[in-house]
Amino acid sequence: MSVGGVIDMPRVFVSIGSNIDRERHVRSSLQALRERFGELLVSRVYESEDLLLYGDLVMEERGVKLPREEIDRYAFVLGPLAEIAGDIAHPVDGRRFVDLWREFDPAGQALQPVEIDIGCKSPRAD
Repeated sequence: MSVGGVIDMPRVFVSIGSNIDRERHVRSSLQALRERFGELLVSRVYESEDLLLYGDLVMEERGVKLPREEIDRYAFVLGPLAEIAGDIAHPVDGRRFVDLWREFDPAGQALQPVEIDIGCKSPRAD
């Protein structure tokens, strides 16, 4: 959809992580995205690149399922998403990500923020 000649793009949420040379790989991934798409809003860095959402699109095609089923199952997926997209509703469930996170039981799922200066805005949703 175009408004005044400007294309209205859906918000895209990507999970990026690395367990090998974490800081270098996360920084280089974010830099590449920043160079291609401009300013980024990122959550804190956790250990784990998956496409989680594409606006409110619900689809399953050629092995790709959106939204990803893991969103409400794993702390390392839902926690960061609640930080940067808390007021957005899950396309299938309909509840806001911040509400899903508040109701989430992280038993057995250790999730520790990693302090890395990534050069982007990073909200805190503790």
